[in-house]
Amino acid sequence: MKRTIFHIILGLCLTTLLALLTLLRLDRAYPPDIRACTDYSPVVHDRHGAVLHSYLTADGKRRLPPGALPDTYQKLLLNYEDRRYYAHHGIEIRAILRALWQNLHGRRTVSGASTLTMQAARLNYHTAHDLGGKIKQSLRALQLEYHYDKATILNCYATLAPMGGNLEGIRAGAWYYFGKAPAELSTSETAWLIALPQSPNRLADPVRARAARDRILDSAAARGIISQETLQNAKREPLHPAPHPFPQHAPHYAALALKRGEHRTTLDRSLQSQLETTLSAALEQRPPRSNLAALILDNTSGETRAYLGSAAYHNKERLGANDLLTAIRSPGSTLKPYITLYALDRYRMHPQTLIDDTPLEGSYNPANYDQQYLGRITLAEALQKSRNTPAVRLLSRIGADTLASWLEENGLPLATLDNSPPNLTLALGGVGIRATDLAGLYRKLANCTYRPELPAPLASQRACLQTSQILQKVGDSRGALTYGAEPVALKTGTAYGWRDLWAIAYTRDYTVLLWAGRADGGYSDQRASVDALIPIMRQIIAFLPNPPRRYTAPKAAWNTKGDTGAPPPAPVLRITAPVDGAIIENRGQAITLQTNGNNPPYLWLVNRELLGQSHTPQTLWQPEGDGDYDIETTDRVGNHARIHIRLQSPQQKPATVKLQPAP
Repeated sequence: MKRTIFHIILGLCLTTLLALLTLLRLDRAYPPDIRACTDYSPVVHDRHGAVLHSYLTADGKRRLPPGALPDTYQKLLLNYEDRRYYAHHGIEIRAILRALWQNLHGRRTVSGASTLTMQAARLNYHTAHDLGGKIKQSLRALQLEYHYDKATILNCYATLAPMGGNLEGIRAGAWYYFGKAPAELSTSETAWLIALPQSPNRLADPVRARAARDRILDSAAARGIISQETLQNAKREPLHPAPHPFPQHAPHYAALALKRGEHRTTLDRSLQSQLETTLSAALEQRPPRSNLAALILDNTSGETRAYLGSAAYHNKERLGANDLLTAIRSPGSTLKPYITLYALDRYRMHPQTLIDDTPLEGSYNPANYDQQYLGRITLAEALQKSRNTPAVRLLSRIGADTLASWLEENGLPLATLDNSPPNLTLALGGVGIRATDLAGLYRKLANCTYRPELPAPLASQRACLQTSQILQKVGDSRGALTYGAEPVALKTGTAYGWRDLWAIAYTRDYTVLLWAGRADGGYSDQRASVDALIPIMRQIIAFLPNPPRRYTAPKAAWNTKGDTGAPPPAPVLRITAPVDGAIIENRGQAITLQTNGNNPPYLWLVNRELLGQSHTPQTLWQPEGDGDYDIETTDRVGNHARIHIRLQSPQQKPATVKLQPAP
């Protein structure tokens, strides 16, 4: 008898050992793989951690990381699904025997014996619901318990639990049905989501949904997991699960962030949402094939706070999938402030300097938008009213290549047809730019005005402030724009054929760019006034955060030695004839040189060679022939003036005159 017992025990030990060895060999042959438990839907967040945009996984699931599982969820889940979760090692022999007896006795499936670990294994490995699947599920459960801790396995279940359709996991379910994070769920909502994986389709029915929820709650109350008061309150709570769209903000920016491997951006979801709502409403009033795009920059940091590459991302007629903020577009008149800024900074001009708004002569002679001419006007008037002919005249003095190089040095690359050199069409948008780069250039102008101490200023603060003060007077029939108590600098622009409409505004703290047009680059479906963008810009400015209650205009340092508090005086000595930059027909006659000075005598030089001295403001000069001439004069007390002109024969075509900046 003793020998028989010994053999039985020995046989059991050998069988157990053989089983363990077999399991170990199987474990090595089929190592655990729980990558599905961490194969989350890609998610992009804003600067505060709020979800901006989420995508499907490679297998088409909406599967979000569960995060820290709320205490209520864990307690209700373990009480209902697996009370001995922290005591067993993956399978429950007693539960299996009990379920087997109940099912045999009832001749149907009365209860199951799956632990949470087994359920996690089934979801992870997609095992079948037959006997073979149960065996595989049990073996995998043992393997999971051997390799991973309880918290990891619980998170695996919370990630993969089916929530209906392609939804998986507590976080996806909480957002879709209640628009909340798991930690924000009520006890009633938590109980319903725990019951949902058992039968996602059936629990869509309100009656069944409440019954399933109540079973979870009753079981928890019976075991003291929740109080009777919590039970009654949860049962009385209306249960209204309803679809909540997953956040899909800033689709172009989010895709770019993911491509760079970034999951946290500098965007602000509140600003982004308001920008999308505003542009979506405005787009309804625009032609069918047109679109809108906009961005908001933080001037201090340079970070993007809102970015909408298209106001109709899913609209095929509007080609909404195109990111119109990175597309090459014509800037229209939006570069005119930089022509004026360059002249103010490099040529000792000031806003009251006079310039002609008259028809242009030569190979490039565009008219003004309104086909009217104002005659002799100031630089300030020319920029504020966005006149074409003064801008072209000013650019001809600077030189298109000179200005283009300066713009590129300051972060605005220019695209030209066949990479040809830039020409005078630059003044009216005859180049290609990206909206993101253009916004960055306007941010530099804002910082040059308000933060000249920052590295690499665009120009002198005096010139930047003068330019900004001119743009602060631009507006529509309602007047100029304001941001709280602060005036807003605004520039609009229209490209040829109304292909591109621009409105760019900046304050001390923000730069806002707004674009309208057709993504395919075609002519606008109707003549569109750029003024139509100003009301939209007004709405955007209105929801910028923290509008200032007071505004103190910055004081420009008019010279390097200190702030005098007044603009620089006009030059004491000027050459009044010929006009600086003039192109004169050379008919072989002497030309009168004239100055406004009253400190004779005057010393005259032509191309740095002495012409002579005069005791009157006038003298005659006989040119040697066609070409470029620098004419200079100095009076008795040392005042100096210089101009540049070109002489050419009548049969020659006019050419662009380029002046070097004043030292």
